[in-house]
Amino acid sequence: MKIYHTSANKIEKIEQNGSFGSVLFFSKTPYCTGRARFTYEMEVDEDEVVGAYEALYLDAIDYSVIKKFIAELQDYLQRCFNVEVSDEDTLTELLFEEVNTYDFFDDSETAAETGWYIQQLLGEMARDTGYKAFVSKDEQGQVFIADMYQREDELKLVED
Repeated sequence: MKIYHTSANKIEKIEQNGSFGSVLFFSKTPYCTGRARFTYEMEVDEDEVVGAYEALYLDAIDYSVIKKFIAELQDYLQRCFNVEVSDEDTLTELLFEEVNTYDFFDDSETAAETGWYIQQLLGEMARDTGYKAFVSKDEQGQVFIADMYQREDELKLVED
Protein backbone atom coordinates (compact mmCIF):
# COMPACT_ATOMS: atom_id res chain seq x y z
CA MET A 1 0.00 0.00 0.00
CA LYS A 2 1.15 3.54 -0.64
CA ILE A 3 0.99 6.21 2.03
CA TYR A 4 1.65 9.92 1.53
CA HIS A 5 3.43 12.75 3.31
CA THR A 6 3.42 16.41 2.32
CA SER A 7 6.05 18.96 3.18
CA ALA A 8 6.67 22.67 2.71
CA ASN A 9 10.32 21.84 2.02
CA LYS A 10 12.01 19.30 -0.18
CA ILE A 11 13.28 16.43 1.97
CA GLU A 12 16.95 15.75 1.44
CA LYS A 13 17.95 14.40 4.84
CA ILE A 14 15.85 13.67 7.91
CA GLU A 15 17.45 14.79 11.14
CA GLN A 16 16.39 13.87 14.65
CA ASN A 17 15.91 17.48 15.72
CA GLY A 18 12.75 18.40 13.79
CA SER A 19 9.44 19.44 15.33
CA PHE A 20 8.66 15.76 15.93
CA GLY A 21 12.22 14.47 16.06
CA SER A 22 12.60 12.38 12.91
CA VAL A 23 8.93 11.34 12.84
CA LEU A 24 6.79 12.05 9.78
CA PHE A 25 3.03 11.70 9.33
CA PHE A 26 1.42 9.97 6.36
CA SER A 27 -2.10 9.39 5.06
CA LYS A 28 -3.62 6.86 2.67
CA THR A 29 -4.33 9.58 0.12
CA PRO A 30 -2.31 12.63 -0.94
CA TYR A 31 -3.39 15.71 0.98
CA CYS A 32 -2.53 19.37 0.88
CA THR A 33 -1.88 21.71 3.74
CA GLY A 34 -1.46 25.43 3.26
CA ARG A 35 2.32 25.44 2.97
CA ALA A 36 2.86 22.00 1.44
CA ARG A 37 4.67 22.13 -1.87
CA PHE A 38 6.07 18.60 -2.02
CA THR A 39 4.27 15.28 -1.82
CA TYR A 40 6.06 12.03 -1.03
CA GLU A 41 4.85 8.47 -1.19
CA MET A 42 6.15 5.47 0.66
CA GLU A 43 5.34 1.83 0.01
CA VAL A 44 4.48 -0.26 3.06
CA ASP A 45 3.15 -3.79 3.37
CA GLU A 46 0.12 -4.36 5.57
CA ASP A 47 2.22 -6.36 8.02
CA GLU A 48 4.74 -3.50 8.37
CA VAL A 49 2.19 -1.23 10.07
CA VAL A 50 -0.02 -1.80 13.09
CA GLY A 51 -2.57 0.20 15.01
CA ALA A 52 -0.91 1.94 17.93
CA TYR A 53 -3.50 0.61 20.37
CA GLU A 54 -3.20 -2.92 18.94
CA ALA A 55 0.57 -2.86 19.52
CA LEU A 56 -0.07 -2.90 23.24
CA TYR A 57 -1.55 -6.39 22.97
CA LEU A 58 0.75 -8.02 20.42
CA ASP A 59 2.81 -10.91 21.77
CA ALA A 60 5.51 -10.10 19.21
CA ILE A 61 6.27 -6.77 20.92
CA ASP A 62 8.61 -6.84 23.87
CA TYR A 63 6.82 -5.07 26.73
CA SER A 64 10.15 -3.67 27.98
CA VAL A 65 10.20 -1.45 24.87
CA ILE A 66 6.74 -0.15 25.73
CA LYS A 67 7.83 0.46 29.33
CA LYS A 68 10.73 2.57 28.03
CA PHE A 69 8.30 4.87 26.24
CA ILE A 70 5.96 4.98 29.25
CA ALA A 71 8.94 6.17 31.30
CA GLU A 72 9.80 8.78 28.65
CA LEU A 73 6.25 10.13 28.78
CA GLN A 74 6.34 10.20 32.57
CA ASP A 75 9.64 12.11 32.51
CA TYR A 76 8.32 14.55 29.88
CA LEU A 77 5.23 15.39 31.94
CA GLN A 78 7.31 15.98 35.06
CA ARG A 79 10.08 17.94 33.32
CA CYS A 80 7.93 20.12 31.06
CA PHE A 81 4.74 20.65 33.05
CA ASN A 82 5.63 19.61 36.60
CA VAL A 83 2.86 17.01 36.37
CA GLU A 84 3.49 13.86 38.37
CA VAL A 85 1.76 10.77 36.99
CA SER A 86 2.96 7.64 38.72
CA ASP A 87 0.18 5.25 37.72
CA GLU A 88 1.46 3.07 34.86
CA ASP A 89 -2.07 2.32 33.64
CA THR A 90 -2.82 6.04 33.25
CA LEU A 91 0.45 6.64 31.44
CA THR A 92 -0.25 3.67 29.17
CA GLU A 93 -3.73 4.98 28.36
CA LEU A 94 -2.25 8.38 27.49
CA LEU A 95 0.55 6.88 25.41
CA PHE A 96 -1.76 4.66 23.41
CA GLU A 97 -4.32 7.43 23.11
CA GLU A 98 -7.04 5.58 24.98
CA VAL A 99 -7.41 8.81 26.94
CA ASN A 100 -7.47 12.06 25.00
CA THR A 101 -4.99 14.58 26.37
CA TYR A 102 -7.73 17.24 26.21
CA ASP A 103 -9.78 15.16 28.65
CA PHE A 104 -6.76 14.64 30.90
CA PHE A 105 -5.44 18.23 31.15
CA ASP A 106 -7.45 21.36 31.95
CA ASP A 107 -5.04 23.55 30.00
CA SER A 108 -5.45 23.18 26.24
CA GLU A 109 -1.84 24.21 25.52
CA THR A 110 -0.52 21.45 27.80
CA ALA A 111 -2.94 19.00 26.19
CA ALA A 112 -1.80 19.93 22.68
CA GLU A 113 1.92 19.83 23.48
CA THR A 114 1.53 16.47 25.21
CA GLY A 115 -0.52 15.07 22.33
CA TRP A 116 2.17 16.04 19.83
CA TYR A 117 4.88 14.55 22.00
CA ILE A 118 2.89 11.33 22.30
CA GLN A 119 2.64 11.14 18.51
CA GLN A 120 6.42 11.48 18.30
CA LEU A 121 6.84 8.69 20.87
CA LEU A 122 4.49 6.44 18.88
CA GLY A 123 6.60 6.91 15.74
CA GLU A 124 9.76 6.10 17.65
CA MET A 125 8.09 3.10 19.29
CA ALA A 126 7.03 1.77 15.87
CA ARG A 127 10.69 1.85 14.83
CA ASP A 128 11.91 0.24 18.04
CA THR A 129 9.37 -2.58 17.77
CA GLY A 130 10.20 -3.37 14.14
CA TYR A 131 7.27 -1.68 12.40
CA LYS A 132 7.55 0.95 9.68
CA ALA A 133 4.64 2.89 11.19
CA PHE A 134 1.96 2.88 13.83
CA VAL A 135 -1.53 3.80 12.71
CA SER A 136 -3.41 6.30 14.83
CA LYS A 137 -5.77 9.20 14.35
CA ASP A 138 -5.44 12.94 14.56
CA GLU A 139 -7.58 15.95 13.67
CA GLN A 140 -7.39 14.91 9.97
CA GLY A 141 -8.45 11.30 10.56
CA GLN A 142 -6.33 8.18 10.15
CA VAL A 143 -2.60 8.85 10.28
CA PHE A 144 0.48 6.67 9.81
CA ILE A 145 3.23 7.76 12.21
CA ALA A 146 6.73 6.73 11.11
CA ASP A 147 10.21 7.49 12.39
CA MET A 148 12.07 8.16 9.15
CA TYR A 149 15.59 8.70 10.51
CA GLN A 150 18.04 7.27 7.96
CA ARG A 151 15.09 6.06 5.84
CA GLU A 152 15.00 8.89 3.29
CA ASP A 153 15.53 6.36 0.51
CA GLU A 154 12.02 4.99 1.16
CA LEU A 155 10.44 8.33 0.23
CA LYS A 156 9.58 8.88 -3.41
CA LEU A 157 8.82 12.41 -4.56
CA VAL A 158 5.51 12.49 -6.40
CA GLU A 159 5.88 14.58 -9.53
CA ASP A 160 2.91 16.61 -10.75
